[in-house]
Amino acid sequence: MKSVLLSVRHRWLLVPSSRGVTRHRVQIYEGGKLLHDFVSPLASAEVEWWAPIDLVSSLGRQITLTSEDETLFDLVRWTQERPSPCDLYREPLRPLFHFSCRQGWLNDPNGLVWYRGEYHLFYQHNPYFTDWGNMHWGHAVSRDLVHWTELDIALFPDEHGAMFSGCAVWDKENTSGLDPDGSMALLYTGAKEDSVQCLAHSSDGREFIKYSGNPVIPTIERGNRDPKVFRDDARDRWLMALYVPDGARHAIHLLSSRDLKRWTPLSRVLGGEGKDAFLFECPDMFPLRWQDEERWILIGADGQYLIGSFDGTTFVPGTEPLRSIFGTSYYAGQTFDSEPRDRRVLIGWLRGPANGGTFSQCMSLPLEVSLAEGDDGPRIALNPVSEVETLRKPEQTWPGVSLEEGQREVLAEAMDGFALSIVISEENDGHLALQVGEIGLLYDPASRQLSCGETSVRIPGKAAALDIRIYGDRTTLEIFAAGGLIYWPIADAATSRSLSVEARRGRVDLAMISLSRMKSSWPGALD
Repeated sequence: MKSVLLSVRHRWLLVPSSRGVTRHRVQIYEGGKLLHDFVSPLASAEVEWWAPIDLVSSLGRQITLTSEDETLFDLVRWTQERPSPCDLYREPLRPLFHFSCRQGWLNDPNGLVWYRGEYHLFYQHNPYFTDWGNMHWGHAVSRDLVHWTELDIALFPDEHGAMFSGCAVWDKENTSGLDPDGSMALLYTGAKEDSVQCLAHSSDGREFIKYSGNPVIPTIERGNRDPKVFRDDARDRWLMALYVPDGARHAIHLLSSRDLKRWTPLSRVLGGEGKDAFLFECPDMFPLRWQDEERWILIGADGQYLIGSFDGTTFVPGTEPLRSIFGTSYYAGQTFDSEPRDRRVLIGWLRGPANGGTFSQCMSLPLEVSLAEGDDGPRIALNPVSEVETLRKPEQTWPGVSLEEGQREVLAEAMDGFALSIVISEENDGHLALQVGEIGLLYDPASRQLSCGETSVRIPGKAAALDIRIYGDRTTLEIFAAGGLIYWPIADAATSRSLSVEARRGRVDLAMISLSRMKSSWPGALD
């Protein structure tokens, strides 16, 4: 490693990056203290983008910049203002109404919490380039779950390792003793060879202080990670669901604490083994009401879940592993703590291909979680929160559409953000083919199968009528069917889409079609 001493006269240090070049380690020290430590594809010639590093705390002092590639020393730049592309939030592949970070990579949503008048969304974030690595906690806030403002990075890697996934809670009663007025507490994984669970807190939801006694949970088993904490008011304590592998078997451990700092094991729930991803990482656990009874949900990263009971110590499954989320795009969803309307609201990561820009990946729509009647008892239903409807433009409707076999109706030639709703009438002999850009869906009412490519999903229930809703954005489709019992997100890389419906193998009667364009949720974006 080579090093150079630099005086910090401007807030932002810009590091040149480019695709397809060798990755090198970079470290920044001040007075012997490590401030930043990351690996990035450093550009030595053509610079595709500049990774901004905030050094506001070092203004007026000197830093030591070290790198495996000493050509970096002549290429870095300084600026007082964070650079913003002229088309920021208006890029051709920027999702219009799904959260994405302004630059870099994001994956798992972390620390979803309502705190002092704002929704907070933290997320796994690589600020230096557009692929996974260098895990920090990115941070954004919203007052309506729709319009998000990205803030400064909340958590940086430290002596405990990279900042892996975790959660946030509002410690209103100061059970932690960290702030007399109560604070936001972050529980997260410090990821090295032996990962540990750590605690940070903030009074204002902007500046975060890592607890001096970290880690609060030492390594249980190698690979333990992703704490999800929730309040147990009846017993005046906190509970945690934590992924802890048991050899090749996935497992979720339950723990309790009075103060968020000292944790006691309670029990565990076993999941799948090996490639069976049931209860593999990023757990969430919460109660939902069903017919005036409380049911508990335990869900893993891929969306498989159990419905059961919880007595304060042990979760007892009442079902086999279930699915309401289909496809391969959704991952690592988490629900909000302290949601002000007493809803259970979930956001997941929609895994998609790289788009070639200076940012990569996006989140799902915020989804309200409830229980609804399935084929054999209650099942999770997921539907967009009502706030999403504020982005709708005036809709066009087609009431009572009848399609003869082979007849095709074009609904729109090109749309980059839309909400489409189709109600299929009770009696139909034919199949409904729905074309959304290059993605084709087919519904067979006889078998109740909804298909996309080689994948098919059976629609639960026995009612012949069916509602299908699709929210299409530039790089995502989110399909909802049967009142939300089916949620099927698809992440791809289209810029706009044509929409059409067609009858195959017989006549198809549709009670209603409605279509709305969706506004952009980004500041200054053109609708």
